[in-house]
Amino acid sequence: MCAPDTKQPRGDVEIPKTSGARPSAIRRMAPFILSGLLFDTALYFAVHSLLPADLTPEPRYCPADDPGCARRDLLAFQLTCSTNLIYLGVTGFRSFYVTGTARSSVPQTPRGRYFGNNPAVLLPEADRINAAIVVFQGWDLVASVFFEEHRTPIMMTHHALALACGWFCLWYEVNPYYAVYFGGVSEFSSIFLVFAQSFEYFPPERLADPGTSLGTMLTGFQLFCQAGFVVTFFLFRILGWFRHSVSLMRDARYIVKHGLLERFSPGSGWFLYFLITMSVLLGGLQIYWMHGIIVKLSEM
Repeated sequence: MCAPDTKQPRGDVEIPKTSGARPSAIRRMAPFILSGLLFDTALYFAVHSLLPADLTPEPRYCPADDPGCARRDLLAFQLTCSTNLIYLGVTGFRSFYVTGTARSSVPQTPRGRYFGNNPAVLLPEADRINAAIVVFQGWDLVASVFFEEHRTPIMMTHHALALACGWFCLWYEVNPYYAVYFGGVSEFSSIFLVFAQSFEYFPPERLADPGTSLGTMLTGFQLFCQAGFVVTFFLFRILGWFRHSVSLMRDARYIVKHGLLERFSPGSGWFLYFLITMSVLLGGLQIYWMHGIIVKLSEM
């Protein structure tokens, strides 16, 4: 994971001022957002209807007076979330580490990373990732109200703040390079997490007989997801997050110092500070989560 080049070229400050704020991407991405919300809702109910009606989780995920409850709603929720996380994680990982478009499509300068190439040439993956964030975090925020396991204050706050980041990145049409990393690449670890968490709710032995080939496959997949989550979380949400947060702060200092906000995105200054604050707060939260992961590993 190479940190972006933070060299500050003179060309960034020699471009004439624009006539006004650049067009919002909200209208352009509205069909994507609306269809995504409908897709998630339809997928949830479809998966819910296909799962066995007597699907029973671990007793602690049932009411105290009904330890053998059926919770196919919980697994349907997890599987619906997984489709969103796979899209975000794979899109971001592919753009950063396979095709390289996250770096090649925008100039690797403070202006390029935050404002894109110019008002007409941006990073398509960034728009798709930001729109997918609005879809996923918006749907998850509402759906989580109905799931005790997910409606914790910290997770509901996380959903709301992430939704705001995706929405205003589209509204102001800014932050393409960092959106691909923070909103896409970092979610690659969540692909492993959502399946590992699903096995926490529904261990392999509750989904298939332990002696069968399916039971063995599910147990192996559970271990693979647990290991994959630990490795990718450390790489993308600790090391990578720190390096790109520092880079964002350096770019922000340059952008503010040279008055680029008023040239390229008038009125969006507050959002730049909001993004920096979120990168720091979420970075601290992820260090806290990493500590919890280490404690769990030490107890194994």
